[in-house]
Amino acid sequence: MDAVTYPTASVADFLSDHFVCMKLDSSAPTPDFRRILGQEGLRWTPTFVLTDYKLRQLRRTIGFLPPDDFLA
Repeated sequence: MDAVTYPTASVADFLSDHFVCMKLDSSAPTPDFRRILGQEGLRWTPTFVLTDYKLRQLRRTIGFLPPDDFLA
């Protein structure tokens, strides 16, 4: 994701315009990390979790996404 998808200008612009993004370190999970992942936990990386302002999970996507698929 860091090499292909995130550096794409359209992805970077979309994320910064519409979301508060966080990148969490799966090798050192914190209580907030576990709270965001919820009951399902972390099964594979990358895992994208979309939450509302109360950190309630709205959507989860697992695996690499090229820029066009990520934006969709």
